[in-house]
Amino acid sequence: MDWATIRTQLSGYPELTLRGHLGGKGTQHIEIWRQGRRLRVEVDGTPEFLCDGETAWSMEPTRHLTGLAGTPVTAPTGKLRYHGGAHSFVYPRDHRDWSGDDFTRPEGETTAERFQGRDCWTVALRAPRHKVGPLRLWVDQESGYLLGQVNEHRDAAGVAGWIVDPRIGAPLDDSLFVWDSPTVTPEDVKAAKMEERRALEESQRDWFREHVSDAPLRIPATVDFSPTQCHCQEDGTFSGGSVDGVIFRRESADAEVEDSDEITWTGNGLRTTVRFRNRSVVLDEALRDVIRERFDGGAV
Repeated sequence: MDWATIRTQLSGYPELTLRGHLGGKGTQHIEIWRQGRRLRVEVDGTPEFLCDGETAWSMEPTRHLTGLAGTPVTAPTGKLRYHGGAHSFVYPRDHRDWSGDDFTRPEGETTAERFQGRDCWTVALRAPRHKVGPLRLWVDQESGYLLGQVNEHRDAAGVAGWIVDPRIGAPLDDSLFVWDSPTVTPEDVKAAKMEERRALEESQRDWFREHVSDAPLRIPATVDFSPTQCHCQEDGTFSGGSVDGVIFRRESADAEVEDSDEITWTGNGLRTTVRFRNRSVVLDEALRDVIRERFDGGAV
């Protein structure tokens, strides 16, 4: 068996079934079931990720969300992936994984070896210059599943994982790969995260008002937006600005509406606009009057 053939196997979806649990570093008990594009992952006996080949269900996005924990988010397979501790053993390798020099080339010959009770092919992959290695892989001869990977360097202790007691080819019930209880959408998750963030920020503001100050903390300050550069035209239009703001004048259009971050006024067919880059500037009526006063002595 040559490395090119093994690499092709690792990039595919084996049709034989696989069941086993993850060994190596970590305190969680992670069990996996696979067949083709179908996948089930459980953590400590609780479903974490399911996929029937077309639809995926994941507990990862909702795990820490109040009211949604225990309810999976669902989406098409290509838009929802598993990212947990068994990630290396539940997806085929992408062709990009074999580009460059990051554990992509064999250090020696591919040999046959018994591993976790299975006949496997094993190969050591050379480490790039900035890492230690080699990284040894064990690939099941019958199915093509990756069953183990261990960095053999003495300074890489703990960089290892394998499938303990792999059962390959045993029948698996279709129901293992389907979630038939309530679900949420990615949009639901996004909305829940925004609500939690809003509630947290509000509670923090309440704490500040109670323990520090509940008085308004608006402080007057001077902002200098005198133009450091100015480009003017014979028709009276111009543009200029500084790090704190810009001011420009152009021909007025009847349909123009003032943006919330601008102060504008129109005269003699020209529209003048002041826009502050400093986010701390509050565009209230007092500031509008000051700006207009500076330019032609009237109120905006």
